[in-house]
Amino acid sequence: MRIQVNIPKNDYVQPTEVREKVVQDICNHIIYWMNNFCDKDFYSLRIKDYYEKSASLYLVYRNNEHNETTGFSGTSGPGKDTEKSYVKVRTCEMKAVFKAMQKAGYHIFGSHCITDNVHTYVFTTKPYLNGRKAEKIDFGMFID
Repeated sequence: MRIQVNIPKNDYVQPTEVREKVVQDICNHIIYWMNNFCDKDFYSLRIKDYYEKSASLYLVYRNNEHNETTGFSGTSGPGKDTEKSYVKVRTCEMKAVFKAMQKAGYHIFGSHCITDNVHTYVFTTKPYLNGRKAEKIDFGMFID
């Protein structure tokens, strides 16, 4: 017996184009916060990986004349928010951020809490965090 099923082919293609402005804006945001708000030596980025869907990361901009970044979000924000805009960050862009930050001498520590399924990345100027020595790491999440 032969069964014939007619379904459309999955056309998903993972993005590979790195937008230089997004990478630069992420690096600028992290360094700005490290230098001005976080005791001048670290910045913590938390990304929640949901059980029913892949994690997402959005860079949030303030819609003003400077179009400055205000932080990150796991969602694209409220539908009618005219004060902020949200740009979806791609996996390949976070990989580029990790490479650029480490090449510039910053250190990144990663952890994953399995209880709430949150990945935390700590960017720091110091090569040690809580007694742990920094090693080169890659961004290993899927956020596309």
